[in-house]
Amino acid sequence: MSAAVAALSEPETLSVDEAARVLGIGRNGAYEAVARGEIPSIRIGKRILVPRRQLLELLDAPQKSAEPAVTGSKALRTISDAESSEDRRAT
Repeated sequence: MSAAVAALSEPETLSVDEAARVLGIGRNGAYEAVARGEIPSIRIGKRILVPRRQLLELLDAPQKSAEPAVTGSKALRTISDAESSEDRRAT
């Protein structure tokens, strides 16, 4: 089998479902990430495809360290604590 034939045996794109399995996330989460632009994708007709090479590059890229999102009542306490410490510094 020639190299060209071998290259054609592995598709260059994945379905969103296949990409979700590779990433270890759910199907709905994968579609939402595609919509947000977090997973690279191309649309051909009604199909949404994920380029295999770009997905692998995404997985190999160094990740930005982000602080976990703070929501709800914990966010309010965090804001309140920050304001209190600013008040103490001002006096």
